[in-house]
Amino acid sequence: MSKQEKNAGLIDWDARGRTGARAIMEQLTAAGLIGRIDDVLIGNPGSGEEWLYLEVVDQVHLGLAEPAVGAIADGAGRAGDKPAVVIGHGFVGFSGLQGSVFNAAQRQSPMLVIVGVADSQAHTGETHMYADVEGAAKAARAKYVKNATDSATLLRDLRDAIVEARIPPFGPVVFIVGSNIASAPNSEPVIAPAIPNTRLAPPASEIETLAGRMLAAERPAILVGDGVARSSGFAELREVAELAGADVWVSMESEVNFPRNHALFRGNLGHMDDSTGRALLRGTDFALAVGTPIYQTVFNSKEPLFQVGAFVAAINHGVETTLRGHNDVSLPIEGDPKRVLGMLTGALKAKRTKEQAEKIEAALESRRLEKTTAIARRREEQLTASGVTMAKFAHLLESRMKEMLDRPVIFSEALAGGVGLADHVGNVDIPGKYFDPSGGALGVWGGAVGVAMVRGPTLAFIGDGGFHYVLQCLWNAARERLPLGMVIANNGRYGLLYDNMDATLEKRGIDPASAPSARFFDLPGIDYVKIGEGYGVPGMKVDKEADLEKAVDRLLAFDGPFLVDLVIETGAL
Repeated sequence: MSKQEKNAGLIDWDARGRTGARAIMEQLTAAGLIGRIDDVLIGNPGSGEEWLYLEVVDQVHLGLAEPAVGAIADGAGRAGDKPAVVIGHGFVGFSGLQGSVFNAAQRQSPMLVIVGVADSQAHTGETHMYADVEGAAKAARAKYVKNATDSATLLRDLRDAIVEARIPPFGPVVFIVGSNIASAPNSEPVIAPAIPNTRLAPPASEIETLAGRMLAAERPAILVGDGVARSSGFAELREVAELAGADVWVSMESEVNFPRNHALFRGNLGHMDDSTGRALLRGTDFALAVGTPIYQTVFNSKEPLFQVGAFVAAINHGVETTLRGHNDVSLPIEGDPKRVLGMLTGALKAKRTKEQAEKIEAALESRRLEKTTAIARRREEQLTASGVTMAKFAHLLESRMKEMLDRPVIFSEALAGGVGLADHVGNVDIPGKYFDPSGGALGVWGGAVGVAMVRGPTLAFIGDGGFHYVLQCLWNAARERLPLGMVIANNGRYGLLYDNMDATLEKRGIDPASAPSARFFDLPGIDYVKIGEGYGVPGMKVDKEADLEKAVDRLLAFDGPFLVDLVIETGAL
């Protein structure tokens, strides 16, 4: 039988009726999530959801693997400050997205994942492709999960998911739809969902209490997370910290919530166990967590983080965020961080006495001098070290970027290999210009591809270990000729794993030098330039200081993607 005979009686694509698949895409367009130049719709196609892809062939970005797709969407959602849309291929595809969903939940990234399954009723017969996507999504800490099981309410169900994805506390939302629902005729109207105003504020009495406690403290501290960035509360947080003279610590963040070179910024509390944070916060008698759980660690916190009698408050959109982490909270405040911090600023100004103001200002000036001196000393030490170092590269890069009208975004996942980067680039003080992983996560550098899709010129700094987790993202960068520079911090090892292993051994009373050599953490003989070229990304290897300037110039040309293999000696600053 000829193809013409086989297709006899079939209708033309343009003559098809309106199905659930077309209705889904119409609804996403009406909701403002797809259809514009800065919107991101991405997936790795499978047979179960081809019906969705065919409706948006001119808009969808294709990915080669789900972990890469999830990382790209996460970066696009954070940089664009609205949900990126991901299409997942059944349970198998979603299992590849689970890590990205978990990371998005940790850093409050807006994301909408549409999982196409073979049949919405597949569970009744335990079919070949059936598995519990809904349970897997909840296990990955998805904010909200909706399973569309009735074609008559498909769009109403989808609008529920869209609204959840667009309101704080932000996080990944998962919408599951079977091909039987998506292929069924659909006559539901498309409605642009109304997004409620979530700039909520607590009673004024709570703000008064908070301000009074803060000013009465001898050693106040503020713990910050990405909820500050999600609410655009950067300026308000800085003013509160300066009015109270409070130390600012990072609890769980992946972007700039407070300028990192500010005199009051103290650093990260650590994410492996609570002993680091407890030591750093010793003596703190007042703590305010903003846009973050009080404290999150890999190993369960079994002891209170603060000393007995310390007053602990928290400002979060969701109560669940405040309660996570096993620390009793004296004053949990539910509300929008930006609005609540603005109210707190007014209360602090009204309550602060002349004596308190003078004491706080004098201490702040002293800290400014101390911080400026320490940074200058550290930079000098880094720049006088021998050989190729990240600090030298970053110093040269900053000298170029500060002359640009609009400096590029930096996305850094170079952990141990990236030492020196944050000391030299000014991006770390600018909200929206610097992103990094939260909680020591590896394999999220694909977010830089998403950032380049929605924000333009972007620089990614990638550890040579984490690079291999989502290297398929190189293909997306090359295919779309994204303005993306990538720097591989090549120290030939999983440096973070070595650091964590040594710290664990020391905690158990064992000299790390006496332990067997963990050669499985080493990464010798890998040609990163050739890997990039295989995906269509040109690059160059830099193992001599004389080549640093050329590498920076090539990166900042932003003429499509470019990769630099920056060979750093182990132990170099």
